Amino acid sequence: MKREKGGFPFSTRVAEIDPHSARGGYRRSGDVDTSGTYTWTKAHRKALGAGSKMAAAMQKVARKTVWTKADRMARPCRRAMRTRATVENYQAAVPLFEIAKQRGTLADAVQGALQPAADTFNTLGLPDWLVHWGHPGNMAIVLLAIGGYGSYLGWQLRNPDAEQEVLELAAEKHPQLMGLMFFFFAVGASGGLLAEIMGGKPILTSAHATTAFLGLALLGFQAMLPLLFEDQPSLRTAHAYLGSGIMLVFLVHAGLGLQHGLAIWA
Repeated sequence: MKREKGGFPFSTRVAEIDPHSARGGYRRSGDVDTSGTYTWTKAHRKALGAGSKMAAAMQKVARKTVWTKADRMARPCRRAMRTRATVENYQAAVPLFEIAKQRGTLADAVQGALQPAADTFNTLGLPDWLVHWGHPGNMAIVLLAIGGYGSYLGWQLRNPDAEQEVLELAAEKHPQLMGLMFFFFAVGASGGLLAEIMGGKPILTSAHATTAFLGLALLGFQAMLPLLFEDQPSLRTAHAYLGSGIMLVFLVHAGLGLQHGLAIWA
């Protein structure tokens, strides 16, 4: 079987639609038996060489193809396959939503983590006033004693009239005290949540809890600013005023905590 220029798989002089063919195909002509019929597929149409006149003529004829029932059914099948793939991708994502629903909210996750410890402390028979007011008392000491004195030493570093001994003490103790304040507040936050769980109260639903997260986030940001002092000395001023603002946030936090404690104590 010889191959002519244009990539056609057999010698053809004329390609005509066979009106007598039940399949609506093409009659082979030339040196090929004309009694046979041939139905074109997409692959055969691609095989036609664009640079050949014979190929161009065959493409023109191919546009007159009579589609069979099987051809018409194949096209919607391909669309159905794409639709099925989209549905399968969505179904694969559904378990993720189910997992998130089962895990519940952040409050549920925190309560689930602290519940065993709360059950253990409840077996110790601690007085209710200690469970309820122990967290506020400890946090008040941290805020006023450690945070207050640490803030004072921080401003002494900006005092041009401060003595050298005071400056040296402030440079050493200020970062230590503020680091301790952050540590005790982080630990104290878990203690406050534990106390509410022990009392059977809902957690993370009050303004007191919101300001706690805000204050801890600001303290973390404040702790990173000294790393940039050498390259940007102007950040020292921002650090000082931001620190004072953070102390104000924690004073508001303490007031909201007192209000919240009195409300749930009643």
